[in-house]
Amino acid sequence: MKTWQSHGFKCLAKINQTGTPVGYVGLPQEHPDFGKHYDDIEDVEVHGGLTFAGYWQDQADDLWYVGFDCGHAWDMNPFLTSSDDAIPRYTSNKSLDYVEEETERLAEQMDKRR
Repeated sequence: MKTWQSHGFKCLAKINQTGTPVGYVGLPQEHPDFGKHYDDIEDVEVHGGLTFAGYWQDQADDLWYVGFDCGHAWDMNPFLTSSDDAIPRYTSNKSLDYVEEETERLAEQMDKRR
C-alpha cells in the first residue's frame, strides 16, 4: 500500500485482496462529507464513481475514507490460467499509477468541497 499527502488529505492506493486497484482519501471530522455514505456525496468525478466511505480498519486514525475501485466490468480483462483453461480469471486493466492519479484528482475535489 502506498500512502501520501495531497491537498491536505491522507491518500491511500493499493491492490486489494481480490487483485483490484483501489484509491482512498481520508477526510477529517471537520470536512462537510465526513460520515456520509458514498452515495450521498454528490458532484464528485472519479473513475467508476465513489464505491466506499467509512473508517479504514488498517489505519490508526480517525479519518473517514472515501474511495473508488477499478474493478468494474469495463476494467476487467479475462485471462486463462495454464492449470485449467476452462476457468477464466480476471484482472483489472488499470495500473497502480493510474489509481494514484485518480486519487490525487479525488483529493483535489475534496479540497474544493471544504
